[in-house]
Amino acid sequence: MTGPASENVEAIDSRLDNGDFRAVFDELRPLCTGKGAKSADLRFLVRFSRACMLVADDGPSSKNAAADDDVNFKDFRKKHLKIGQQAALTAVKVSLEGGGEFPVHEVGRAHKWVAILTGLLDEFCEGTSERIANGHLIKENADKAAKLIPTDPYVFQV
Repeated sequence: MTGPASENVEAIDSRLDNGDFRAVFDELRPLCTGKGAKSADLRFLVRFSRACMLVADDGPSSKNAAADDDVNFKDFRKKHLKIGQQAALTAVKVSLEGGGEFPVHEVGRAHKWVAILTGLLDEFCEGTSERIANGHLIKENADKAAKLIPTDPYVFQV
């Protein structure tokens, strides 16, 4: 068996660190979106969230770039950040329903990615009340992440 289900999370992390995020995104997407997300492994959801952010930051590949790159990039970025945020929120939900069966650092990572992706979506908010609600979501999840993974410096930068 090949693909993400047969790959350990350290190998996926290594691929993400080495710039293979588009392939990780494509491989994890069927497991982490739609109906499959509810039964997905929390560890894959967290890595998929990270891959979404990396793809969003990188922008559309040349094969899906449109004539108006600025508009296309903004829509592409928002779409992928939202997909990642939803996966991270699902990971948090899975961790709550799991009854403590997940490692603490993985639950912390789920909260971290909710905070990071929600923060990155701030540029797309349509009003003050939405920004305030996002701010509360960021703080709540960043605080939980800091408590669960106090050695992760990114948690304190959110």
